[in-house]
Order: sequence, then C-alpha cells, then structure tokens
Amino acid sequence: MKSILRYLPNWGAFVAAIGLVVSASTFAIASYHNAGSSIRRLSALGVALTETAQTVRDSIHPPEYKQKLLDRKKDLDTRFVECGKPNLVVAEISENTRSVGASVLEIKPIDTPRITSQAPDKNATPVFPRYQVALVGSYQQVAEFMKHCTRQRLPVRVVDFVLTMTDYRSEKNEPMLRADVTVESYQEPRRNAGGQSS
Repeated sequence: MKSILRYLPNWGAFVAAIGLVVSASTFAIASYHNAGSSIRRLSALGVALTETAQTVRDSIHPPEYKQKLLDRKKDLDTRFVECGKPNLVVAEISENTRSVGASVLEIKPIDTPRITSQAPDKNATPVFPRYQVALVGSYQQVAEFMKHCTRQRLPVRVVDFVLTMTDYRSEKNEPMLRADVTVESYQEPRRNAGGQSS
C-alpha cells in the first residue's frame, strides 16, 4: 500500500488539472451558449427598435405638412360655404360646360322639397339644391361635361339626364346632342337653436 500512496501526490495534480480543464470547458460552452442567446435577443431587439423608429418617423410630419393640411381644410371649408351660393354653383357649371367645348343653353335652379317637420326622420335621404342644365354638344362633349361635374371646384352630382338629337352638326360634322342634365349640389346642413341638423 505504501507504494500506491507514493504515486497519489502525482496523480492528484493530474486529476486536479483534468478537473480544471473540464470545468473551464463547461464554463466556456455555457458562456458561448449564453452569449449566443444574448446576441439573438439583442438582434431581435435591434429589429424591433428599427421598426418602431420607422413607424415613428413615418407618423411625424414636418411643419410644412401641417400647414398644407390647414390650407386644404380652409379651402374645403370655403367650398362648403360657396356650395350654398347658387350664383357661384351656376358659374362653376357654366365654366365646366365651356371647358369641354359644349354650348350652354340654360342653367336654372330647380325647386326642391323642404323638410318642414321640427323632428326630421334621421333615416331620410337629405335634400340638396338641384339645377337643370341644358347644353348642346357632341356625345363626347356631353360625356366629358358629366364626368367633370364631380371634379370641378364646387362639385355637383349628376342625378338625371335626357339626350335628344338636334339638327346641328359640329365643325367636324359630328351630330350635336341636346342634353338636359339635372345636377345636385352639396349644401351644409343648417343647425337649429339646439345644435341639431335640419
């Protein structure tokens, strides 16, 4: 037994060195795994922060954009007021007719029924001012006129039309049509004393 004990101090250093190597390897592997998962988490966090920064950047507008929106709102409010003035609506319709090359025969307001009840039906279709437009032009000019009605500065909506042939011919020898078009203009609802629309 004395002979085995004599070799133990040498083996002790060897076993201690092996234990140290195994411990260091285990620590290195665990650290590598933790570092890898930390890197993946940081990468995911970086992607999330980039997406958030992009969203914030897209939602923040420069002062010029805000001013542009205010100008557009002011223009829209002005148009709402002007839509309630028949002479301006008639002038806009007349300009639209001339811009497509057709001839205006007549533009006149049409009487529309008024709601006289104090408590109007909330499901009823609102009644807007209507105008009868009589014009002469080629088929294409009449079609362009109707298409441009919704695009003019004070837009109107075509609600009815009747086309009839005339004896006239255009400079290109196209047959001319008479179009009797009924259009409807927007008018802001009137508010009564209680702030309700009527």
